[in-house]
Amino acid sequence: MIKKLLMVAFAMLPLTVVAQSVKTLTPEEQLKEAQKQLEAAQKAVEQAKAAKAAAEAKAAKQAADAKAKEIAAKQAAIEEQIKKAKEEAARLNAEAEKIKQESAGQSQSTITYNNTDGWVAPAVPAMERRIASRKVEAADMTPYLAGAVPVVDDKVVFTLDVDVPGKDAANIYQTALNYLSELTVDEHQNEQATQKSAVALVNPNTHVIATRLNEWLVFKDNFISLDRTEFTYVLITTCTDGHLKMTMERMVYNYEPNRPTGFKLTAEKLITDEYSLNKKKTKLVKVYGKFRRETINRKDAVFEGMKAALLK
Repeated sequence: MIKKLLMVAFAMLPLTVVAQSVKTLTPEEQLKEAQKQLEAAQKAVEQAKAAKAAAEAKAAKQAADAKAKEIAAKQAAIEEQIKKAKEEAARLNAEAEKIKQESAGQSQSTITYNNTDGWVAPAVPAMERRIASRKVEAADMTPYLAGAVPVVDDKVVFTLDVDVPGKDAANIYQTALNYLSELTVDEHQNEQATQKSAVALVNPNTHVIATRLNEWLVFKDNFISLDRTEFTYVLITTCTDGHLKMTMERMVYNYEPNRPTGFKLTAEKLITDEYSLNKKKTKLVKVYGKFRRETINRKDAVFEGMKAALLK
C-alpha cells in the first residue's frame, strides 16, 4: 500500500511544479500589456504611412525629373531647328548674292547652245531668283470643278495652244526658252531639293524644250503654320512658225514625307474628279481639294506667263 502511495505521489510531482511555474497576471498587468501591444501596432502603422509617403515622394520626384528632361529635350530640338534655319538663311543669302554678282556680267537675253543634231543640255547664264506676288485664291470655285483637270490616255495633261502671228519657230523658241529659264528660279522653287528645277533638254533643230520643275505648292502660310507640298512636273514646249504648244504633265506630290499623315501620289490619284471632288462634283473635298485648287492656280500662272512673254 505504501508503495502504491509513493508511486502516485511521484506521478503528480511534475504537475505541481508546472502549476507553480505559471504566473497569473493581475488585471493591471494585463492592461499594461495590452497598451504595449497597442503602442507597437500604432508605431507600425506610422512607420507604414511614412514608408508610403516616402515612396510617393520618390515617384513624384522621378516623374518631375522625367518631365524636366522631356521639356529640356524639346527646347534643345527647337533651338537646333532655329540654328539650322539661321544657317540655311545665311547660306541662301550668300548664294543669292553670288548669283547676282555672276549675272551682272552676263546678258540674260543671250543663250548659247551646243550646236549638234538632236537633243542637248542647254547652256544658260546664272539668273537671279525672281520674287513675285502670290496669286490670291479665287472666291468662285467654278474654275476648279468638273472638267478643270483634263485626262488624256489615263494621264493628267494640261495643254496651252497659243498662236503667235508674225513670228517664226526660231523666234518663238528663243522667247520660250528665256521664259522657261526664268521660271526655274521664281519664288515657287524648292531650294531644298536634290534635283532642282532646270531646263533639262533642248532640241534647237526641232525647236522643242523639256523643262523639269521641282516646286512648292503652298496651301497656307502664316505665323502659326505652313502647309505645303513638294510638287514636281514636266513642261514640254514645241515651237512652230506662228504657234506654240506647251503641256504640263507627269505631276507628282510629296506631302509631309516625315509625318504619319504624309503621302506621295501622282496627279492621276490625287487631283482628278474622282479623288478631289464630291460625288455631285459641286465641291472640292477637304483633303485632296486643296491640291487640285493650287495645281490649277499654278498651271494658270505658268501658262499666262508664257502667253505674256510671247505677245510682247
